[in-house]
Amino acid sequence: MGKIVIYTLPTCQHCQLLKDTLNQLQIPYQYIDVNAHPAIGNNIESKLETRSYPIIEFPSENIFNQSVYLSPSGENDLATSPHHRTFDNINEAVEIIKSYLQ
Repeated sequence: MGKIVIYTLPTCQHCQLLKDTLNQLQIPYQYIDVNAHPAIGNNIESKLETRSYPIIEFPSENIFNQSVYLSPSGENDLATSPHHRTFDNINEAVEIIKSYLQ
């Protein structure tokens, strides 16, 4: 599987904690600061119906499959599609990331 993509905000403590944890575990990732790229941020927020960060994307290597997204649990704790999972804390997010990368 390819490198994961993390959509972040520069002032988001959870975003920084996730990046620090992935760095410690030597899990490669690309990150996109959505403040620096507002069109990307607006697109991902609209697609997933969330404004909570960090948002993790597991890009599909197959043109026939969709990317899978992982975002913090929202008010209703429901993901918006079968290709969207939620997490309650950074440790849970890291465990899900590790399971996808196996």
